[in-house]
Parts: sequence; C-alpha cells; structure tokens
Amino acid sequence: MKHSPSAWLDRAIDLLGGVGSVATVLLVGVTFVTVIWRYVLGQPIYGIDDVAKMALVVTVACSMAYGARRHAHVQVDILEKLGGRKVTRFTDVVARLIGIATLAFTAKAVAVKGSCGMLCGNTSADLGIPHMPFYMLLALGFALYALVLVLELVAGLAAWSEPRDPHEEN
Repeated sequence: MKHSPSAWLDRAIDLLGGVGSVATVLLVGVTFVTVIWRYVLGQPIYGIDDVAKMALVVTVACSMAYGARRHAHVQVDILEKLGGRKVTRFTDVVARLIGIATLAFTAKAVAVKGSCGMLCGNTSADLGIPHMPFYMLLALGFALYALVLVLELVAGLAAWSEPRDPHEEN
C-alpha cells in the first residue's frame, strides 16, 4: 500500500488476516457439520456452539484492522461531495481522533476484562473454553485498528494542502 510508513504493521495485519481467514473457514465447516448432525442425523453435537462462537470471535478480531488497512469497510462520504477537500481536511482529523480514542479505550477495556480470566468465570458454557486468549486477540485487533487510524491521521496531516487525502478512495 502506498504511504505506508510501517511495514511491520502491514505484516502483522496480514498475519491476522490469514488467521481470520482460517477461522472463517473453520466457522463455515463447523456450521456445515452442525446442520448435518442436528437436522439430517438428528444428533446435536455437544459443545459445538462454543467452538462456533470462539471461531466467530477470532474472525471478527482479525478482520477489523485488516479491513481498515485494505479499505474494505463500507463508507459513504457525503461531506466530500458537499464541501470537497476543504471540509474533509477537518472532518477527517476529527473522525480519526474520535476513532483512535474509541478504539484505544475499547482495546484497554477488553484487555482488562479479559485479564481476569478463569477467576471471573470467563469460560464458554459447555466446554469451558477460557475466554482470556480471545479477549486478548480482540484487544489486539482494536489496538491495531487504532494504529491504522494513527497512521492515516499522520499521512492526512502531512498531505494537508494536497487535493486529496492519501487514504481516500478514488
């Protein structure tokens, strides 16, 4: 990606994207097996919901920063159409600062909640899968997304007088 001052961040996000892809394939497989066993064979699999929920958490945690870095999140930029770059220079800064603050706060809150672990009973209902690693992965996903926004903020400020923000889609 152009304007990427941090290759290590891109590598970390790509790695998480790969892990999230594997988790998504696992989730599809688990769902397929669950449907077959429950509705065709009439025998629900004990604990399969726990596995599906944990796979879904991994998918979400790994896709947040990946989607942000690859511009995969859906956005409608009405302000650019109404006011052009002279308006979005300011609104981009405000939106990114709010995003950074929200994601940093959320990452910290999730990490604190997850660090309690087994002492707080943070396990899945049937199989007793500990939630702590999944909380930490979510916190990492939020933190990496915040870092993406920090890099976009810095690049946007560096290109303040340019006709386009480096991270705006064409």
